[in-house]
Amino acid sequence: AMADNQQYNFQNKKREWKSQVNTGAGSGGFANAIKSISFNTSLQEYEDGFCQSNLFSLVRKPAYAAEQATWISFYLFSVAASYAETRHYWNWSGGGFLQL
Repeated sequence: AMADNQQYNFQNKKREWKSQVNTGAGSGGFANAIKSISFNTSLQEYEDGFCQSNLFSLVRKPAYAAEQATWISFYLFSVAASYAETRHYWNWSGGGFLQL
C-alpha cells in the first residue's frame, strides 16, 4: 500500500508539473513547476516520467520484492524445521521462490 500511495502521489504531481510547464513562459509556468517539486523528488524524475525516490529508489518493483521476501522466509523456516533430521539446507519448498 505504501508503494502504491507513493506512485499515485508521484503521478498526480507529474501531471500537475506537466500542465504548468505547458502553460508557457509568459505566465511563469516553468518557474512555478520547479517550485512545486517536492523536496524528495528531483526534476529529472519528472522528465524521465517514472518515480525514482522513496521505495522506488531501492527497488523498481517494491511489491514484487516483498513477495520474493515472503517466499524466501517460508523457505528459511522450512529449512530450520527440517535441518535437525535431514542435515540438508535444500528441500522441496525452495521451488517456491525459484519459480517466481
